[in-house]
Amino acid sequence: MKRLLAAGLGAIYQMGPAFRAGESGRLHHPEFTMLEWYRPHWTLTQLMDEVTGLIQTVLPLPSVTTMTFQDVFLQHVGVDPFFSPLEELAKLLGPPALPTTDRALLVDRLFVERLEPALAKLDTLLVVTGFPPWEPGMAEIDPGPPAVARRFEVFIHGVEIANAYQELQNPVEQEQRLIEANRARVKEGGKSLPIDERFLQALRAGLPPCAGVALGLDRLLMLAFAKKSIAEVIAFCDPIHESGTRLRNSSTPCP
Repeated sequence: MKRLLAAGLGAIYQMGPAFRAGESGRLHHPEFTMLEWYRPHWTLTQLMDEVTGLIQTVLPLPSVTTMTFQDVFLQHVGVDPFFSPLEELAKLLGPPALPTTDRALLVDRLFVERLEPALAKLDTLLVVTGFPPWEPGMAEIDPGPPAVARRFEVFIHGVEIANAYQELQNPVEQEQRLIEANRARVKEGGKSLPIDERFLQALRAGLPPCAGVALGLDRLLMLAFAKKSIAEVIAFCDPIHESGTRLRNSSTPCP
């Protein structure tokens, strides 16, 4: 889609299946449906208003709350993800113990163990902005201080619904991020992925300033219909082995 943006197509969207092998659970399925769109020359704030308006149309909530990543941690976890001592972050985690030299790893675990359960109790459409620079995805970086990724995520009852970026236009920085992501995959025992050279060529040709978002339709429908799992809102949900492999010939119903 970004190659189309670079070619001058203008505002674009697509809604269709996405695939991610090896993930299954209440909020994950190897095949799911995404709504993704991009707005050239829009700010992240403009996109935020459009995204929350769309979600409220499907699932009205009493309010929309916007908080920075830093503030949501301070309010619900009691620590500053950017500046609290690493030892203080580590003390809040359960086993297994993590090394106190990696802030990104500690904050990620705290997000899952301490923050998400707290967010699950909120009856609001929560927009979290200003993510740490070590979680930039494909977003631009605001130098701060503190430096933050120009992106936001939308949560309903602790469930991530949408992920948006002020899209990175710098091809050199984007290539370096792809290389670093491959290094991280290999370090964790995974496989290195091919660098998308056509995507980088499109960035070199000139991607217009734009904001983009991906929204998980299955998760939104799950919440709108008060279901417990996205499997309950997927029309033809193939049963999944615990390894994440699809069992197409299984007679087990799904869900």
